Amino acid sequence: MKPRVFRDRTHPLDAYDDEEIKARYRLSRALILQLHDMIQIELEPKTNRNKAVPAILQIFGTLRYYACGSFQHVVGDGLGLHRSTVSRIIHRVTNAIVRQMRRFINFPRNREETQQTKEDFHDVARFPQVLGAIDGTLIAISTPSEDEHLYVSRKGGHSLNVLAICNANLKFTYVVSKYPGSTNDAFVWGNSNLQTLFENGDIRDGWLLGDSGYVSIN
Repeated sequence: MKPRVFRDRTHPLDAYDDEEIKARYRLSRALILQLHDMIQIELEPKTNRNKAVPAILQIFGTLRYYACGSFQHVVGDGLGLHRSTVSRIIHRVTNAIVRQMRRFINFPRNREETQQTKEDFHDVARFPQVLGAIDGTLIAISTPSEDEHLYVSRKGGHSLNVLAICNANLKFTYVVSKYPGSTNDAFVWGNSNLQTLFENGDIRDGWLLGDSGYVSIN
């Protein structure tokens, strides 16, 4: 696959076919366009300066960084941008995406949602009353400049300990991603607002499935 440099602001959706787009950016053409529609207003330059970066190129640069973990200067070379500009773009796009989270990541709360979730899990393995599958995962990060030792996980690298719950269709319904890698799974769960809802009886008549790191969650 021959790399292209978008110094003339060529639209990447025009430069690559569908297969190349998914291989390079890990999302389909349709999903990238949907993402652009959702966050474009937050990203479009407020002025018409010559060096303003269009929203679509900001999104492509960020997705490329997510997909391959390249150094920012490598991503910048592909877009014809300086590394410092790429850094600002990645932060801007990431924050815009995070602000959309509640539209897509929601734990089932009303009767219709909880019943459908239970039925979906039951169809998979005939296990009753399941509201979600829970687990923690270590997400590698660069060495932080503050409290570095707290981010060293049991595996030795620097990371965040991310708690995630998904439904039977493998869709995330709850995520906590603020704790350093040295934190154990039970602590992350015990300090989550979802645990409080279970504990107070606001969520009842259902289970979360997890390993031994999560004891007596119901």
